[in-house]
Amino acid sequence: MTILWGGDTMVLQRIQEIRPLVPVRPFLKWAGGKGQLLKQLEPLFPKAEDIRRYHEPFLGSAAVYLHLINSGWIQPAQARLQDLNPTLICAWKAMRDEPDALIKRLRRLEKAYDPADPDTYYVNRERFNELRGVQTLEAASLLIALNRTCFNGLYRVNSTGKFNVPVGRYSNPRILDEPNIWAVHGALQGTELENTGFNATLEAAQSGDFVYFDPPYEPLSRTSTFRNYSKDGFSQDNQRDLAEIFETLTNQGVKCMLSNSVAPFILELYEDLAKRNRSITLHRVQARRSISASAGSRAPIDELLVTNY
Repeated sequence: MTILWGGDTMVLQRIQEIRPLVPVRPFLKWAGGKGQLLKQLEPLFPKAEDIRRYHEPFLGSAAVYLHLINSGWIQPAQARLQDLNPTLICAWKAMRDEPDALIKRLRRLEKAYDPADPDTYYVNRERFNELRGVQTLEAASLLIALNRTCFNGLYRVNSTGKFNVPVGRYSNPRILDEPNIWAVHGALQGTELENTGFNATLEAAQSGDFVYFDPPYEPLSRTSTFRNYSKDGFSQDNQRDLAEIFETLTNQGVKCMLSNSVAPFILELYEDLAKRNRSITLHRVQARRSISASAGSRAPIDELLVTNY
């Protein structure tokens, strides 16, 4: 079923004139994206009629938000989406506010990209790093182009904040997906987009709201230390702060769902919360590894899901 979203009638007519409306998909590949888990998550979402507003503080590719939109669970005007990555939020705002200009830039980048010549990738990466932290259409389009052409669609930065993922092996990467850009554009009309950290949710969320937390996962072992979405990473202190916010929101009547790894530190953190509050429940779901260099090592793995309703 295709959902016709609420919002400005002229905008929706413009979308329909250019392309038939299609179900919206994430426009970015994202490590830890929840596309593969949606069937397991859906039975655990609150009922649509019980959601006043929706918040997603770790936006990434927004697979959960877009699924809720496709299914009619929520409407764009109900949503407040945020992320600490300024260029990521810039790309989402470009999708919402300037799809025509974004399409033109992506078309140029796609025509200039040569899968047989890695230099065309590294030129884009160098320019993207020159623009880091600057929220412009150029930075947004480069983020999308790099995401579609880098190794495994990773977003990783070094200690100085520079994007350092090597080129991927794709014979014909699709940098411009125009129908989906218009679909994402429609799914964002009336939506709030903010470049803020997860702490901001504490002030924004109110009783009756639904918050989905999908933070960088705690590594399962000392060798699996992928958490460099930002130059400062995501520490155990950050995980503790997030757990405290989860508990505070629970006590304020805000519905919360949180995903993380089953690392012992995380299990202990949320088991303690569940002991203090009977409404908090821990669930296990199975996901397939998505960022391992070896396809053979991408076996299903348990993940933790925490709810408070």
